[in-house]
Amino acid sequence: MKRIMLLITGFLLLIMLAGCRSSNNSNGKLPLTKENVQKVFSEQYYVRVDAIDEPTETDKGSVEITFGTKKNVNRKDSPKLIKDIRKELHENFDIGSDNHIELYNYNKKLLGSTQYDNDKIEIGEIPYINIEHLISMELPKYSMSTKFNLFNPIKGATVTATDDEDGDITNKVKLKNSEVLTKLGKQTLIYEVIDSDGNTRTSELDIEITK
Repeated sequence: MKRIMLLITGFLLLIMLAGCRSSNNSNGKLPLTKENVQKVFSEQYYVRVDAIDEPTETDKGSVEITFGTKKNVNRKDSPKLIKDIRKELHENFDIGSDNHIELYNYNKKLLGSTQYDNDKIEIGEIPYINIEHLISMELPKYSMSTKFNLFNPIKGATVTATDDEDGDITNKVKLKNSEVLTKLGKQTLIYEVIDSDGNTRTSELDIEITK
């Protein structure tokens, strides 16, 4: 009797294991694991899997992955390489679009990246806008009676922009919402700069506009 029970138990375990395997591979894709991701890309890239959210019954999986090339790559080629990486990820794994990918050259310079659910591919480093101003408990004031200075919008404030590849790009800074300069009260100035690769950075400054 014990032997029969053991045989039945073993048979049931085999059925359960077979069911698990078929559910994992029912769509012909690999389980979303660190080891599988590294295996898929190991020939072409050094791969570091920073985070994995496995797929569920209601949501597809997502990943954060850092790739490093094994040879020198032109920065301008990074959009195509990242698109190819995205394509291969979707072909091999059950993932959605909410992924973060960073691609570095063999010399550890950032070639490009994607920001989660944003389809835009950024080439190289993102530019930086620096707004220096005095810290106060009150909002800094700008009077409509004075001429607006883009790079010195309020007393004691200076706006500059830099980029790793382009250097000083302060002359490319623009005010995205100049219409707020015609409104009284608390307003937010939104500064924007775009580097030679088309990467965009914005920065904000809260002010109080008076007559």
